[in-house]
Amino acid sequence: MKNLHSNLAIECGNYRNFTGLIMWGDNEAVVEDASFFLDETFYGNSIGWYKGTWVNGSWNNGTWQDGIWVDGTWKDGTWNSGIWEYGTWKDGEWKGGTWKSGNWINGLWEDGIWKEGTWMYGVWEFGIWGDGIWKGGTWRDGTWENGNWGSGTWEHGNWKRGIWDSGTWKDGIWGIGVWHGGVWNRGIWKDGTWENGIWLGGIWDSGIWKDGTWWDGMWKDGTWENGTWRSGTWENGIWKAGYDKNERAKIVNQNNWKK
Repeated sequence: MKNLHSNLAIECGNYRNFTGLIMWGDNEAVVEDASFFLDETFYGNSIGWYKGTWVNGSWNNGTWQDGIWVDGTWKDGTWNSGIWEYGTWKDGEWKGGTWKSGNWINGLWEDGIWKEGTWMYGVWEFGIWGDGIWKGGTWRDGTWENGNWGSGTWEHGNWKRGIWDSGTWKDGIWGIGVWHGGVWNRGIWKDGTWENGIWLGGIWDSGIWKDGTWWDGMWKDGTWENGTWRSGTWENGIWKAGYDKNERAKIVNQNNWKK
């Protein structure tokens, strides 16, 4: 086991409570009170990180168990737990922990808490998204607290509030927010403003529909301002303008269809 006798880690082996500079292949960093293992593998030099603080630098490959990441660039590897303060994540696998801020370029997110930042692309398996900008990728499940969704595929989960610009919604619960465009397949819409897009099926509880095409589903209440109604069940609400293809929406309750 290597102890702190110098401030330079350049040899293969274990380091305990180390403060100084790591220079190991493409891995270069300033660290504090860190315990880690430098290894030579078939794929190149890697780091096995146990605990400590990564102050700044470039992580090329390896496995992170726990600790605090203050800043830097993560190129590839596996993150198990810890706190990410800021930096750029280029690729790899995130298994758990707390992401406070930064830029996510690509990779697989399995679980954890995202507080804010910019997500460019990747696969989100599960977790809690606090706030930030989502630009593309696949959301499989979890809770979205707030933020701006730019594009991508939402498979399932709980959307509490935010802005949706474009993309494909497959299933889940929408709490409140603004929907600008895209395709809604099914799920429950609780409240908010629908600007435009294609609704294929599901339950609409309440809100304002401004424009778009409704193919099927159940409309419980709200205000329809304009658009095309193809088929479905209308229970209650206010109809201001639009096109009803075959008037099937009026079947449940004629008195509540207010044109």
